[in-house]
Amino acid sequence: MDFAIRIVRQGWLFNDSGRDLCSHGEIDLRIGGQQISADGQIGESQGSYGMSEAALGLLRTLRYRHSALDRVADRLIPHGCGTILMLGCDMGIDWSVRHYGGVVCIEDVVRYDCNNMTAAVEFPEIEVRIPWKAYAEQIVGFALEAKALFNGIEKDKSGEVIEGEYDAFWSEFDHILDSWEAPCERDLIRGDLGSYIDFRP
Repeated sequence: MDFAIRIVRQGWLFNDSGRDLCSHGEIDLRIGGQQISADGQIGESQGSYGMSEAALGLLRTLRYRHSALDRVADRLIPHGCGTILMLGCDMGIDWSVRHYGGVVCIEDVVRYDCNNMTAAVEFPEIEVRIPWKAYAEQIVGFALEAKALFNGIEKDKSGEVIEGEYDAFWSEFDHILDSWEAPCERDLIRGDLGSYIDFRP
């Protein structure tokens, strides 16, 4: 498969499900026949990726392009030390997503294993074009799996950087999940629009 992503492990920092507003873990990511991240591999970072933040960033790419100039998140797969706003750390995995009718183009794949940008692991030979539907099914499956961990857990939101950010995060997350196949969304989904700070419905 030209693009496949799945969660290998997901949990909470310090096993604190009540106060940890983001989930953390490892992924298996394959793009263009190459393994970008595998079964717990996180390079030199010795940590984990932000699963729930990654899921929302990836869901945004169902509607909008993501590139160095037009970003939906700092990293599509952020390091697990970041906040719910997906900001504040250079580590993670990133790639560009562009929409051409019913096709998604993925390229510019880079893995940042540490905060030294000169040590980034680049994959310049990867350029994948896949049907939008096939890409969307991978992203939605990943997002549903990430969300499942939060079911039935009451969160202590006193640690929010901005009041209401947790509810806003899940409002946007659920809106995209609920409407990703809706005919009224198709023109918007296939478009190339705006800055990610304005994406909340």
